[in-house]
Amino acid sequence: MNRRSNAAETDLDNSTGVTEDCGPTTQLFFEGIGVMDAQAGKIVQALKDNTEITHVYLKNNYVSDFGAHAFSKLLKVDKTLTYLDMSNNNIGDSGAIFLAAGLKHNTTLRHLDLSNNKIKAEGLAALKHAFSHNKELTHDISGNNTWGFDDYLKLVIYILVVVIAVLVGYFYYFENYVRLPKDLERN
Repeated sequence: MNRRSNAAETDLDNSTGVTEDCGPTTQLFFEGIGVMDAQAGKIVQALKDNTEITHVYLKNNYVSDFGAHAFSKLLKVDKTLTYLDMSNNNIGDSGAIFLAAGLKHNTTLRHLDLSNNKIKAEGLAALKHAFSHNKELTHDISGNNTWGFDDYLKLVIYILVVVIAVLVGYFYYFENYVRLPKDLERN
């Protein structure tokens, strides 16, 4: 049975996203309800002894590297979870590397969605390496910005340094090797 939870009916301090008892739950929906790292950690704690939940949807929240770290610990031991959607969050390279480490120990997860996060080259490389060891695992890592603000800033600084170096070299060359007409008139 699938049950959706929303902010109005879910207290993450006291539940796993479902408040009434209607039989076994196989899917937990936490889409767009403002889940942050602390709540992600509580969800992981609630799933620690999981034997029924197969799908967890955490898309469109505020989970960052710390929340991804919590889920990486879960992935190392969980034998039930088959689908994890953490798309459209704030997961960066560190979180991706943690998740990749967790995936190396996991044989039950069949789909992982990390699209539209803040994962750059280092994190993407770690994930791709982990994916290569589990051919059954489908994944979506599209929409991650391999060039963040820091990378663009470094590029701008590099270009400025090169331009300044060229200008300094240009003026040095003309100062030392090119005689201006005034120098020629003195002779």
